[in-house]
Amino acid sequence: MSTQEQEVTYSGDTRVVKHLLFPYFEETESDSMPGVNVFAERVAKRGQVISVDEIREADLKKGERLGSFFNDEELAEMERIADSGGNPMEVNTTFDASEMGEHEIAEHIEENKLSVQDTVALAGSDPDTAQRVLEAESIAQGGDSRKGVVAGLEAIIERGNQ
Repeated sequence: MSTQEQEVTYSGDTRVVKHLLFPYFEETESDSMPGVNVFAERVAKRGQVISVDEIREADLKKGERLGSFFNDEELAEMERIADSGGNPMEVNTTFDASEMGEHEIAEHIEENKLSVQDTVALAGSDPDTAQRVLEAESIAQGGDSRKGVVAGLEAIIERGNQ
């Protein structure tokens, strides 16, 4: 965690999914037992709007804690971009890891709570950048890099060494 924690706010009765996919459970009536409610797994995709009433409280809190939803500040920025004719889903996609050092990349990973896929994507197909992102991942995760990130980046590095 960074030494300067930022207060992240979510307001309203909907959330917009930030990650590629967000699995959650929704209470629904059973198909096989009418009158009995069960929890059915659902998967929301990036950009999908879901009502906080649709998902369990535990899933909502987990999603907010992990940064799975765009927060109020990000939504305001997306609205500003859309109003100016841009693509709002391109928020925070201008980060160029090839020009950054490990600590700057680590800060970006931490602040934006990047998913495994987004973290690997920072490297593009460049083995040198992949090596820096791998080191940054270790910094951002306190030395406990995510296995999917390590595997993805090592594959890029390996392809570059052939």
